[in-house]
Parts: sequence; C-alpha cells; structure tokens
Amino acid sequence: LTFVIDISGSMGEPGKLDTVKPALAVLVDALRPSDRVAIVVYSDDTRVMLASTKVSHRDEILATIDSLSSEGSTNV
Repeated sequence: LTFVIDISGSMGEPGKLDTVKPALAVLVDALRPSDRVAIVVYSDDTRVMLASTKVSHRDEILATIDSLSSEGSTNV
C-alpha cells in the first residue's frame, strides 16, 4: 500500500491530520507483517517520506506517520 497524505497547511486544523495519523496507525496494525507500506506526502511539493517497507518494521512506519506535520499549501 502507498499512503498518499495531504500535509498542506489546511490539514493543521483540528480534526484533520490529527485524525488521519491514528487512523493510519490502526490500518498498519491490521496488516500482515509481510505486507509493505510506503508513505508519500504533498503540500508545496510531493515527496516520499518512507520507501516501501515491510510492516514487520512497524516502529519505523509508525514513527514516520507520527512525524507528519502540516506545512505549505496544496500543489496537487
């Protein structure tokens, strides 16, 4: 799975990114250890935050999700 996440400034509003992050953590917990997750974010630009990683490296995936913060504006 590739999670493509909007981290633009508007996602800093209550109920947005702060809701997405725990929802993604629940999804990661539901996956098999052999499944793979990548994380791509976009705001002013698009970038890969986490290359395809086995869910068995759950701590790395969750740390990346936890590190997300809103920035810039939307440039889809």
